[in-house]
Amino acid sequence: MSFNLSTFYPTETGTSGLSDPSSDSTISGGGGAEISGMVAGAVSNIAVGFINAQRRRNALKFNMRMAELQGRKIRLAADVQIRGIRKRANALLSTQEALVGASGLTFSGSPTAVMVQSLKEAELDIIFTNINADLGIGQTQTQADIFRIQADSATSRAVLNTGTTLLNLQTQLSKL
Repeated sequence: MSFNLSTFYPTETGTSGLSDPSSDSTISGGGGAEISGMVAGAVSNIAVGFINAQRRRNALKFNMRMAELQGRKIRLAADVQIRGIRKRANALLSTQEALVGASGLTFSGSPTAVMVQSLKEAELDIIFTNINADLGIGQTQTQADIFRIQADSATSRAVLNTGTTLLNLQTQLSKL
């Protein structure tokens, strides 16, 4: 039996009641196996494309979560560092106050200026620590956003590749 490719219905021509098997517009016998192979190959390519897209999407989402966690880690480390700066500044101030009191000086003039300068330096250290932490958090958040965009586009790429595969299949079938 032979089939017309344009309609997929049997044709009734020729002496045997069916179209000529050697015609370009019909397929018979082994041609069906060739079409089956082409269709199976296309379906396989599409399936592999979607599986790979899902794997890529999962990997990118994992990387996105890791970047977000890295940002939290930076903030926590900065907070610990700031607590340490404040603790050392308070200890230094206490030591300076004790030394001034033990020497019999009053808390005015040079001793007070030294204590104020020590506190200013500690506050500057805290400000720089916060700036560096914010910069690090911004960088990790940007990286997380990039991973998020790439993960969202992974499936779109598979859909586009599916269209390409189907168009290639149609081209191959039209040549039969």
